[in-house]
Amino acid sequence: MCIRDRLWDVWHGTRVIAADDLYTGVPLEQIQEQVKIIKHREGGTTEAFPGSFGSEGYGELTMASVSRTLTVLQRMTTVTTLATVPGLVGEDWNLSERSSFCDIGSGYGKVVFHAKVGARVARAVGIECVQSRWHISVQSQANLAAGDFGEAGADKLCMDHVEFHHSDATVAREILGSMTHIYMYDRVFSDQTRAELAKLLNECPFRVLVSFKHWREWWKVGLHKLQPVGKLQQASTGKESVTAYFYVNSDFLPVDVTGSLDTSD
Repeated sequence: MCIRDRLWDVWHGTRVIAADDLYTGVPLEQIQEQVKIIKHREGGTTEAFPGSFGSEGYGELTMASVSRTLTVLQRMTTVTTLATVPGLVGEDWNLSERSSFCDIGSGYGKVVFHAKVGARVARAVGIECVQSRWHISVQSQANLAAGDFGEAGADKLCMDHVEFHHSDATVAREILGSMTHIYMYDRVFSDQTRAELAKLLNECPFRVLVSFKHWREWWKVGLHKLQPVGKLQQASTGKESVTAYFYVNSDFLPVDVTGSLDTSD
């Protein structure tokens, strides 16, 4: 049996990651407080780039949900179905100090900050199509690095190698082509945006991608190299229950990754 067939077999069994087993204790209240202080300044246009039309709506997970998501990313080879694949090297798949992380549609930057402070990734990047949100994330980065976020004696947070780009992710080939882990809260992304992203991601050597869209939705737009390995029930700030899907890039699975694929779920 080829590796990818093995992963499909396990996917049809137990594949929901138990949130109770995930540590969420990283103290990130500073990030929350900083964003609250300047968030009210958002205003002006929400005009997006051509490839992002229809995808400029804003949504986000709770801090605890983001923490759980990042914990899964740090443990990909033990808490997802990758654990069933022999010979995988954890440092190639698990989010770590060697990793580069990108949030597509980074909003105010909270997930990017969380990845940097909580997972201590080597590089944390946010791409945002709405200028006002991008501007708030840049302001927040400067204030967090200076320890200036409304709390006397607050510790400075390391913001080295944190970047925010006011850009269209569908054409950000240089950025996405250098990422090991990609995250997107894409529940509000338009079909056009996902189709354009699929074209670009097919050319990128990322290892892991987190999306809130089922694999069928990605396959419809041509991103067939996504292999689902786990999913996690999450909560949004709007108190909705949402599902995060964890995918790996099948281009990097060991041995044979060809063969018949069971696509019944």
